[in-house]
Amino acid sequence: MSLFAPTAKTKYLLDSSILYMYSKRAAANIADYATQPKFLAILRNPVEATYAWHSQMTYTSNEPISDFEAALAAEASRRKDVDIPKFGTAAQCPELLYYSEVMRFGEQLERFISLFGRDQIHVVIYDDFKNDLAASLAKVYEFLDVDRTVRPSLEKVGPNKIRRYPRAHAVLKRTLARPMRAILPAHLRLRLILAFDRVTSVEGARSPLKPETASHLKDVFRQDVERLSVLIGRDVSHWCA
Repeated sequence: MSLFAPTAKTKYLLDSSILYMYSKRAAANIADYATQPKFLAILRNPVEATYAWHSQMTYTSNEPISDFEAALAAEASRRKDVDIPKFGTAAQCPELLYYSEVMRFGEQLERFISLFGRDQIHVVIYDDFKNDLAASLAKVYEFLDVDRTVRPSLEKVGPNKIRRYPRAHAVLKRTLARPMRAILPAHLRLRLILAFDRVTSVEGARSPLKPETASHLKDVFRQDVERLSVLIGRDVSHWCA
């Protein structure tokens, strides 16, 4: 809670927890805590985002099924508490591996709008952010009413990463994660994890998504994308065309 303790000079307290959108409880919990929160949502094509999410879950050893199509197919059994990972965050929250739900942005955004109103939420489409950073930032700064002359670093953030030794990483996570949580404070654990990631990871492009898999995911998300288009007043149906 100390992270959310304002001072006399505080204008905003920031939190970048992306899973607040996916959570079915977070919006209501925020409404109980904050009187006038503002939300910034950067939304990406859900087909691409789902593929990237599987890569992230595999990279963090939360997804033991490295083949994307097999992981998609496993969702049905995971909803019946079968094929759940034995350790890691996904073992405690298997919903992280429900690939048909994680990127339903229309449903998620509607949950926040119903509690906070549309004016409290600024939506950025990732393609706009990528293609014209200056224009996207200008709108964000206007929404937040902050200094518009500040420019962030343009360093690439969040490239796709691959483990050099994925099995070794999984073994270490299974055996050491719980003891480390008991021994080390959070800030030291984070430093250790980041250092470990730098040594054991390399950047690598994902293989192109198979056309039949992309077509399947477009069908999965089409109705939700139409819902999102209405909510944000912009047609993004080309995502599922």
